[in-house]
Amino acid sequence: MPSSYAEVFAVLGEAGVIDARLAAHLRAAAGLRNLVAHQYGVLDFDRVFLIARDELDDLLTFCQQLSVRAGEDA
Repeated sequence: MPSSYAEVFAVLGEAGVIDARLAAHLRAAAGLRNLVAHQYGVLDFDRVFLIARDELDDLLTFCQQLSVRAGEDA
């Protein structure tokens, strides 16, 4: 059982549910989520903007890989 948001993606990658590259990217995104949730006052808003603008493809890829996986299990 994963003990953190980041570990969820590591487990999914190790199980082959998502590919290893995507798992690594989403683990990093989980770290950003934790920073936003727990240290809002010290955020680099320019960095958050760049990530939101440039790295949303990882979320789309995640959904696509889960969709493919769900289709295989159906």
